[in-house]
Order: sequence, then C-alpha cells, then structure tokens
Amino acid sequence: MSVELKLPPEVEGLTVILPPHLAEIFERADHELREIYGQSPGVAALVRMWLGYSSTTRIRREFEKAVL
Repeated sequence: MSVELKLPPEVEGLTVILPPHLAEIFERADHELREIYGQSPGVAALVRMWLGYSSTTRIRREFEKAVL
C-alpha cells in the first residue's frame, strides 16, 4: 500500500500537511470555482478560509473521523 504525499501549502509561515482526501477536496473546489466563476483564490487560500470559518464541532468531527 503506497501513500501519496502532496507538497504542503504555505499558510502564513505555517506548513500544513493535508491528508490526500482533504487535498483532493480543495483541489476539486478550486477547479469548480474556476469553471463556474472563471477564477479562484487558489488551494492555499481555500484552506485558510476553511480554517477561518470552521467551528469546534466540525474540528472535533474531523478529529474523530481521523482517529476512530
């Protein structure tokens, strides 16, 4: 079983390593935004927005999915 690692995006001096399933979601969202609106802020900006608008409940849910 091979594990594919993607280069982590730089987020204001903090390196974030996304699991492949999350990286794919952000890449897909970036692609969809470009198709629909002709532009996107890019994957790193989408990650920052996701972190900025996340709630403790959603963070806990992601943690539980990762470890349970």
